[in-house]
Amino acid sequence: MTSTNRNLTHEIEEEKQEEGSLKSLKINEIEVHLSEDNIDAQLVMAHEDKMRRERVKKKKKEKMEKEKSRRKALADEKKETKLREQEELLNKVEKVALSTEKGKTKKTTEEYCKEFEREVEELSPFKDEEVVKPPKIKKARCMNLFYKGYINTVKHYTIVNGKKVDFRPDEINALYGLEDNVIGHAIFKELMDLNKQDALEKVA
Repeated sequence: MTSTNRNLTHEIEEEKQEEGSLKSLKINEIEVHLSEDNIDAQLVMAHEDKMRRERVKKKKKEKMEKEKSRRKALADEKKETKLREQEELLNKVEKVALSTEKGKTKKTTEEYCKEFEREVEELSPFKDEEVVKPPKIKKARCMNLFYKGYINTVKHYTIVNGKKVDFRPDEINALYGLEDNVIGHAIFKELMDLNKQDALEKVA
């Protein structure tokens, strides 16, 4: 056998050995042949990609938790401020009441009441971190305001997001998704809604 033939035979044997060491894999429905080294490299790359995605997910979660904590801290701070303002107003009312009884004030009780009413209107309802919600639950938020006592029982309005909202019968019907009857009052057809009817009758 000549030297050329021996080299050719050797190369063919090496190719056969290499083909025998290849493994068949299906990637995206495509069959590919990879050596063990290539498979190991692919596994390493897949692992690194997985770790990278987990790191990104972890950072995103940490960022969301940090933002949630920040919002909660702001809500707590606003609540404390509101409590302090209310306490100051109550103290002021008590002092004025005592002074009025003793005849030491220049204004009448009615004048002071009007002033206090304006100050109370400026004190918006408490807002926690759950206030900012999708529009689809806006109606539920208004209903919650009603049952928490934020609706003025004399003038039939409430302050929602800094705006005065009237609660006439037609607004009440719109709030609860009800229909007007012939006299323009809210109608509650379900037995479970009778508590709403009782509550509305107190301010209607």
